[in-house]
Amino acid sequence: MAMKFQYDEQGDTFLYFVLAFLLLVLLPSSYMFWPRGEEKDADKQGFKCACDNCEHKRSKLRASQPKKRLKRNFIKIILTIGWILVAFIAYTVATTKREVIDWNPYEILELEPGATVEDIKRQYRKLSRVYHPDRQGGNESKFINITKAHAALTDDAARENWERYGNPDGPGVTEFGIALPVWLVQGKNSIWVLGLYGLVFMVLLPTIVGVWWYRSIRYTSEAVLIETTKIIKFYFYRSSTLNIKRVLLILSGACEFETMYNPEIVQRPDDNLYIPAMLKSLGTVQEKIKDRPFGAPYSVKARTLLLAHLERMEIPARYLREDLDYILKKCPMLIQEMVSTCAILMQWYYTRQIPTMPSIETVENVMKLSQMLVQGLSENCSPLLQLPNIDNEILRHFFVKKRNIKSMVQFLRFPAEERRKLLRNLTDKQYNDVISVCNAMPHVDAAVSLKVVDDEDEHTVTADAIVTVNVTLKRANLGEWIETAKVDTEKEAPETETEVQEAAKTNSKSAHRRNKKKSKGKKVQNVKKGKKGQGDSKENAAPAVNVDEEGEKLKKVNGTVNKAEDSESDESDSGSDSEDEKVTKENGRDESDDNESVPQKDAEEDLVDNEDKKDEDYLDLGEGGETIPDLKSKFSHPVHCPYFPEEKQEWWWVFLVDKKKRRLVSPPMLVTNLVSEESVQLKFTAPSPGTYNYSVVVKSDSYLDVDTVTNLKFEVKEKKEVDMNNPQWDISESDEEKQDEQDDIYASETDESDE
Repeated sequence: MAMKFQYDEQGDTFLYFVLAFLLLVLLPSSYMFWPRGEEKDADKQGFKCACDNCEHKRSKLRASQPKKRLKRNFIKIILTIGWILVAFIAYTVATTKREVIDWNPYEILELEPGATVEDIKRQYRKLSRVYHPDRQGGNESKFINITKAHAALTDDAARENWERYGNPDGPGVTEFGIALPVWLVQGKNSIWVLGLYGLVFMVLLPTIVGVWWYRSIRYTSEAVLIETTKIIKFYFYRSSTLNIKRVLLILSGACEFETMYNPEIVQRPDDNLYIPAMLKSLGTVQEKIKDRPFGAPYSVKARTLLLAHLERMEIPARYLREDLDYILKKCPMLIQEMVSTCAILMQWYYTRQIPTMPSIETVENVMKLSQMLVQGLSENCSPLLQLPNIDNEILRHFFVKKRNIKSMVQFLRFPAEERRKLLRNLTDKQYNDVISVCNAMPHVDAAVSLKVVDDEDEHTVTADAIVTVNVTLKRANLGEWIETAKVDTEKEAPETETEVQEAAKTNSKSAHRRNKKKSKGKKVQNVKKGKKGQGDSKENAAPAVNVDEEGEKLKKVNGTVNKAEDSESDESDSGSDSEDEKVTKENGRDESDDNESVPQKDAEEDLVDNEDKKDEDYLDLGEGGETIPDLKSKFSHPVHCPYFPEEKQEWWWVFLVDKKKRRLVSPPMLVTNLVSEESVQLKFTAPSPGTYNYSVVVKSDSYLDVDTVTNLKFEVKEKKEVDMNNPQWDISESDEEKQDEQDDIYASETDESDE
């Protein structure tokens, strides 16, 4: 049977083509571009502070909403029209009935099947007189069908064709419609069609793929520039201990703030006017730094704006305020990259690829910087300044002889009447804002349990076993927790004036004792260090606790680093170059020349060699745990942060620390979906036999003074020897013979393949 294809842009097939094309476009577009309703949910949950700063922030966010709202509405309208069109075409296709004509000569001649030839001829003559076109009222098409039906029933060849093919003329032509317009195959349009194909498949498509590939290879999976990760990794590797100033310096050198890497950054001539004036008012920002790229203008500008933000200074120009908002929006992502870099360097240290790893002080300083940037507070500020309407003038009344309120918990435990007298300069509305924000601050309890999963006795920890620490986080509002918790109010929150005075005296005495102990400890430490310099091996002996060689080396390094920190505390205003030189010298690396030092070249070579192992080596971390999971939800509780330019959700870092050796045991895990309760798992390899005291630390990325530390004490026992008498090792003689036969067969097959 012959087949005939024809282009058809008006028939049923074209509707199927349009329906398939629309679904192919609308399904992924609706999933990717349909506006989410998470912002409304975030506004409904929690509280809304009515202080001036929060109202100003909300007004700025509302001012930026019209464009976003217009864009969301436009996307909704386009997608809705597309789905309405899909529904209409689907309904049209479903209700369209295709007519299938079944040609039957008996029905045309109005006869019953099986009629005789005489009856057929008689009926044909009768109908011909009625429908002949020459007669009045005749019908030509009807007459042709009658003639064709008569021939099919009286002619033997025509009758055979009808019975076999359903057509007296023999096999017909089957027509197929192609759902494309006819102009595609017309000769006069061929050059335009070829030009369109060439433009789409040879120009546009390669260009789009090339641009996408060029952009994707410049960023990590966390949308951080590769060049920025190299800077972070290099300086975190070079100095194992970094204070907050140094971390902020590295943060300001991110390539996201440079025009060459980020076209959204705009350099303005007025920067040369405003930035030097802000530098003079701050007084702590260094412009001329040898280390690249911290002396570049973009880094100085970013560092100046961030320090002004931490000091809550008034920004002199509106465009500088916009630049600061842009920088602050990038900071959480960059700080998370710093934390991930610490985890990677920890892994490299445990696998003996590098000699040192970032200390726990470095990790905590990075996380504290995140809290400071979100709240707009400097390093030594009181956490009570996170509360609305509280400034340094009011804060002076919190630290007197009668009272010593330093934390949110102490503030809420203070008697309500005394608390109102303390804030008597505030109006009732302002006071209610303070109390509501303080009550809504988070408090997290961490329940910790330890087990060995792949072992007969999961509660017995043996050396080199993979240990799993299950941490259950329970989040509650601080006000509710204080009301329900059973606390010792006599020690922590005295209510009467005499008790307040006694508590103040006790605190001063205990502080005096601690200072004495610290001074004695420093003297003892200096004596020990002097003996170490003389090469006394007995004084260098390890304590009674079981410590491996790597831990002993790290302990020595940390001792020198602590000494460096003490010297740095006396010279807090010294330059970042001198700080870096001190740290690197006491880590055993002489950096007389920052630009051409051999250790720096060695560090660069080590980092280049290990760069490709960033993702692959995350599976086994020695004494560390698993990779940081990509949690699906990033919605928890809104953060009260009037100085941060956008809405922020509460995120938490959870990690395991060996406080004695001052190092990480598991990589920090970022929990972004802690609404009320969430469980995480931290894994590490058990050390040598002995008793260990680890700490599970839960740190917020948004709030100061809400961190939680839970002690974890456990005992590590010797490895269990393999019991060869166990039935699983018994192999019968028949099994051995079968195994030998299989080995012989395998050996012969191997020899044949080699030949």
